[in-house]
Amino acid sequence: MVHTANFIAAIFSTTFVLSAGMHASARPTETVFSSAEREKIVSWWQTENRYQVELAEMDGQKGPFTARLNPDASTWLLAYTKAVSGSTKVAPTQTAKAANSGDTKGWEDWLSVRIKHDWQTARAEAQRRNTALLTAPSEALSAEIISSRETAPALPSRGSSKVRRGQDASFLIPPHPGPAPQSLIDALGAPPVIASVVAPNRHIIHFDIDNRTIEMLDNVRLPERYAYYRFPKGVNSVGAPSTTSSSEGDQTKELFTEAGLSDTARKAFTAISKLEGTFEASQTYDTGYVSIGFIQFTTGPDGDGSLIRALIDEKTASPDAFIEDFHRYGIDVTTDGKITVIDPKSGAELIGADAVKCMIDDPRLVGVFVHAGRYSIKWKAAQVRAAYKVYWPMDAEITLQLNGSPTTCKVSDIVQSEAGITTLLDRKINRGNIREFPDVVNRIAKAHGCEMLSDVQKYEKEIVAAMRYRVDFLKASDLGQPADPPVDSKVQNAARSSDSGRGSRATDGLPSRAAKPRSKRGS
Repeated sequence: MVHTANFIAAIFSTTFVLSAGMHASARPTETVFSSAEREKIVSWWQTENRYQVELAEMDGQKGPFTARLNPDASTWLLAYTKAVSGSTKVAPTQTAKAANSGDTKGWEDWLSVRIKHDWQTARAEAQRRNTALLTAPSEALSAEIISSRETAPALPSRGSSKVRRGQDASFLIPPHPGPAPQSLIDALGAPPVIASVVAPNRHIIHFDIDNRTIEMLDNVRLPERYAYYRFPKGVNSVGAPSTTSSSEGDQTKELFTEAGLSDTARKAFTAISKLEGTFEASQTYDTGYVSIGFIQFTTGPDGDGSLIRALIDEKTASPDAFIEDFHRYGIDVTTDGKITVIDPKSGAELIGADAVKCMIDDPRLVGVFVHAGRYSIKWKAAQVRAAYKVYWPMDAEITLQLNGSPTTCKVSDIVQSEAGITTLLDRKINRGNIREFPDVVNRIAKAHGCEMLSDVQKYEKEIVAAMRYRVDFLKASDLGQPADPPVDSKVQNAARSSDSGRGSRATDGLPSRAAKPRSKRGS
């Protein structure tokens, strides 16, 4: 068995890095690193045992193989979700299902069966490969192991109601649903195989300082219908979410205080970070390309996304720390605001889109961000400052139509509760804007006959509910909540009129209201 394990490890212990030839198209117009620095950086990365890759047994299975979402299927699922939801921007937590009528009749019934079938097929195939791996001679398995180095879809199956010998009953494969509805194929194309059999790797980086070690996993486990998965070689390092009671939360409080930001801002960003990760959280598997930190700053495809703002902040505010955190390992930013990296394998300096591609293909560079996020106070402080500058939504000006006249105000004139601020922040971070906000406010103001800004403020809770994105922060017990809106007199009169003569049943049809929460006003 040891012989088999060593044989497998030898096959998989390789880095998934683009060769220098594949980066030959990169012709940087500005170089940040000198030739001597590039040579030094490559030498550091090529030190023996600096970087290791090993098989990672996942999901409680005895063996390296497991089932994962197919990236091509994830792309198709995003198109499906957009088509059936009627939205061009879909929250990562949203699972839209087609109505069983009209043009989409039969879509969801077919797809739900197909998804279950493909996932169970992949799980059963992974179990078969693991069983064979643990029982057959290693030489006999060499071809199969090598073929599994890249993500491989499980072959479609017609399913079986019988449990085969050596097969776990939990992997019973349901019957294949047959051809997709023609209307679905016409609209979105035939869906790819949903799940694949993969052998995830653990990437380990050893830093010189205090024998620090960073570990990351590729072929990330995601929900069965996750619509934003793109890069199976991409890695994930989550860390523990920030909390107000942990040392991480205490440090976050200090960082916000030193940055001159309010406690309301800290609580709002901390609530969002529970959905994103810690200062060290890093991932390279989805449509953010490279996503880093407690608010998941991203490079975007061209290397000029919000992450650059955080890097520039530290480089400007703490240049010595920036050198120690990033430059010495081959990561920097150009004067025109693009990320630039040194390919650890070839020593080539890559800028923008080429740098992003290298970071996805070579986890060593992402490990540098994990290391800085875990140990560098200056990098954490830069994340806090950049997050506020990039995403804080409360100072934006909007124009309302009140009593037939335009009224200009700030978002903070309307939304003042911690829950409301956090809701808008969630939308700003994930969608890049809160452009729906003026329309929502105008609609609600008109519905309630608001004539002044002070009238609109009374309906903050209703406005916040309409702006919800990923999470309903109106239910968060650790955030200050807006007051319940007043009951309009015209609504009360209508209720009395419709219920006249019912006696004690006058309130039967009206929604119950919870006790009025205490409102905390943010600064």
